[in-house]
Amino acid sequence: MIRMLKFVFKHAYLFVNSDLHMCFSIPKKIKQVLKDEAITETGSRIRLGDIKVSPGDYLLVYGNMAVEKIGKKKAEDLRKTLAVIT
Repeated sequence: MIRMLKFVFKHAYLFVNSDLHMCFSIPKKIKQVLKDEAITETGSRIRLGDIKVSPGDYLLVYGNMAVEKIGKKKAEDLRKTLAVIT
């Protein structure tokens, strides 16, 4: 378990607010790109900001905001790790 947490902390963004609640950004696969939003494979609408993506790309998402574009391998590794610890 400790090994998995070290992986998550090394490879994912971790947000801590003033109440010390932690939130992870979650990897999402893009299904469709609109003007300034993207639709994920689960139907979520994600605000892109200035991140350029195409269908099939992966994003780290916090809430409904894109944080960073990531590769497929990193996204799959993060999904596997998050599935084990949640």
